[in-house]
Amino acid sequence: MAVVHKVYPEGMKNILNGSTDLVANTLKVALLNATVYNAAHEDWTDISTGEISSGDYTAGGETLTMAAGGITVAGETVTVKSSDTETVFTSTGSISATQAVIYDSTSSKLVSHIDFGGTEESVDGEWKITWHNDGQFTVNVNPA
Repeated sequence: MAVVHKVYPEGMKNILNGSTDLVANTLKVALLNATVYNAAHEDWTDISTGEISSGDYTAGGETLTMAAGGITVAGETVTVKSSDTETVFTSTGSISATQAVIYDSTSSKLVSHIDFGGTEESVDGEWKITWHNDGQFTVNVNPA
């Protein structure tokens, strides 16, 4: 299954204009089943009805800890990276999800959407997203 990670256009705008402060604000990762990426989505309320509710999953998701200097710029490439190497959801029951979102829980603004390409499931234990060593996402600000 191919995983597709898209940054919401308004989410990128909020990062670049400083209204979503990736270090000072609280970012969360929430698991979804019934939501499809839509570039027009801006707020948590646009997609929150698709959040999973299985097992003892914590509504609203888990906190994603951003490191100081979590945004780096090299030439025309902007990279966003947290200090977390993975985000773990624990449950005494099973958890299944087809997607996840990263959002700013301080402002309720969406940052990015991750489509797992199918249903991912855990049974009585951990369900985790392992982040790439290079960061959560990289954006080329001057695509050729």
